[in-house]
Amino acid sequence: MTKLWQKGYQLHEQVERFEAAQNSLLDNRLIRHDVWGSLAHSAMLNKIGILSNEECAVLHSHLRAILHLADEGSFTVTLDDEDVHTRVENYLTEQAGEAGKNIHTARSRNDQILLDTRLYGKEQLHRVGEALTTLCKALLDLAAAHVDTPMPGYTHMQRGMLSSVGLWAASFAESLLDDEQLLGAAYQLNDQSPLGSAAGYGVPLPIDRQYVADLLDFAKVQRNVIYAQNGRGKIEAAIVQALAQIMLDLSKFAQDVMLFTTLEYGFFLLPQELCTGSSIMPQKRNVGIMELVRARTQTMLTLQQQILSIITGLPSGFNMDYQETKRPFMEALDLVLESLEICTLVASNLSINLPKLVAACTFELFAADRAYEMAAHEHMTFRDAYRIVGKEVTAQIDEARATGQPLPTESLEQLVQRLHARSHLGGAGNLGLEQTTQQLANVEQVWQMCKFFKRGPGAAPLAGFGVSPTSLFCSPPQAAENTCTWCHYLLEVSFLMSTVVLAYSGGLDTSVSIRWIKEQYDLDVITVTIDVGNERDLQTIAKRAEHIGAIKAMIIDARADLTRYFLWPALQAGALYEGQYPLATALARPLIARLLVEVARAEGAVAVAHGCTGKGNDQVRFDVAINTLAPDLKIIAPVREWSMTRDNEIAYAAEHGIPIPVTSARRCLRLDLAYTAQRANLRRDHLRPRHTRGPRRCGDRWRRVD
Repeated sequence: MTKLWQKGYQLHEQVERFEAAQNSLLDNRLIRHDVWGSLAHSAMLNKIGILSNEECAVLHSHLRAILHLADEGSFTVTLDDEDVHTRVENYLTEQAGEAGKNIHTARSRNDQILLDTRLYGKEQLHRVGEALTTLCKALLDLAAAHVDTPMPGYTHMQRGMLSSVGLWAASFAESLLDDEQLLGAAYQLNDQSPLGSAAGYGVPLPIDRQYVADLLDFAKVQRNVIYAQNGRGKIEAAIVQALAQIMLDLSKFAQDVMLFTTLEYGFFLLPQELCTGSSIMPQKRNVGIMELVRARTQTMLTLQQQILSIITGLPSGFNMDYQETKRPFMEALDLVLESLEICTLVASNLSINLPKLVAACTFELFAADRAYEMAAHEHMTFRDAYRIVGKEVTAQIDEARATGQPLPTESLEQLVQRLHARSHLGGAGNLGLEQTTQQLANVEQVWQMCKFFKRGPGAAPLAGFGVSPTSLFCSPPQAAENTCTWCHYLLEVSFLMSTVVLAYSGGLDTSVSIRWIKEQYDLDVITVTIDVGNERDLQTIAKRAEHIGAIKAMIIDARADLTRYFLWPALQAGALYEGQYPLATALARPLIARLLVEVARAEGAVAVAHGCTGKGNDQVRFDVAINTLAPDLKIIAPVREWSMTRDNEIAYAAEHGIPIPVTSARRCLRLDLAYTAQRANLRRDHLRPRHTRGPRRCGDRWRRVD
């Protein structure tokens, strides 16, 4: 395989293996990211006149083909390739000739790998953010379910004061939310485009670094080209340091779970499906997963130190030492993701042994309570009360130990009263779960603002994102105000492997749209036919969609929702369009938009499509509703984009064998629920609610009248 640096001699096999064996293996994770960078870079070269429109189009076509091949597992990086950049460029040269040879203009493998790891970091950090918030939700659910479940609180591994399961679980949720702030800060450091720094000293060409950064939706360009190179390893270390904070919390959670599930404590129980056994001791149920979380926290700290040690004291500019930071960086991201997911599994399946917890809340837990009562009611200082109570309690404990008698306990009701007495903010009687839940919702919204587009496990850009619609967010600390250009760009890039959900009526416009979307965007089409009271054979319509080329044809009965949430409230309000007649078909559009978005989410689609023209209000109703519900989803309106006449559409349908019985006259038959009154030959005047009750006198129930 030709090396990009080849100068006419053969590299020694042992040297090649030593330098590239591990690196080429790791680079298989970066194929998508390298392709995305090349798509943006070639677009920039076209913008400044180095690549022609034709060359750019050819390169983009072959780059998208690489995404296909990589998704199938047939495009890989091997030792002979040395790295992903060489593999991609050699492929482009083979397929596109001279255009492929030009792709490396104005860049170096040094800034390419920087870009690839930054994009990989964006992708993986979103997955970490999503996994972290999922664990927080599981912990808050556990806390909410056990606000009044008492348990001992420990200091120095000894029983100290009364606590609760809710207080314990919520403590980890709040701590993880603090970790999320560190994660967001690391994301911001990572969110700088290094492309154009080349080998660390720029290039003597009028490249547009900002254009590339905008295409890839970086928050900024990393301006100084030397710093761009010097920052390698530094930013990875910052990310891993944030991950280490998460793991520190998980290790404490793991230790607590292991301790509290022992027979000696018995506070918590885990299903046996989450436990492993012993090859010699038949009774054993080991919480091995929590032991590994505890151990892998040490691994995370080692990975952090490994990166810091590698980059310490290096001279300015690129050094091959940086290559050694790639493995610990990727391993750290894998490790924290797996640990978050396994802790979520545990938290979601943790059950509580209430009798054990109550029995463990023995009288000495309330020694401090007693001292406070004495200080308040017997007019003595806290310190004097402390000494009196301390003497009494320790004597009672010593006597119980000597005689083997159990320590006194209280009833569950008494313990709950004591919990409620701790009513200050953050105490067991006032956990502030509403505030923490709102904080979590805000964090989730930030991470979900600009998600990538899902195409299956591990295949898509930013699954976390999945490339499932939510996340590389534009900037973690703020909810992005504008739709992320990165998402739109990657949407275009990923169309070859993605799907669109089309609102399908079965008519001419939407039928030819199936074929047109496939041709123009190379998207697989899922049609959704929504029944809002239409008198049509919906099964026949679905079969027609599949015959034309839809990979799936769905039918949704929305009549009840339309009536309950749209038509009936409109009738109650006496709503008239421009004061003339009742709203009808228009009322169904927001509902249809919502259902399109729901299907798109469920199917992992990257876009939704409708058959509205560029005239009228329906396009506005659809676009506004879809953008409000899912700003990351692209909207395709074939009729509006196509600008073809009806005769053109008919000719197109005939040419491609699309079975639609139509004439050249445009007709619009509205047969949904709101227009069924027309079948009774009612004139528009009769639809005016002249003798109806006012909205406040209308009931909140409706019934069908045949």
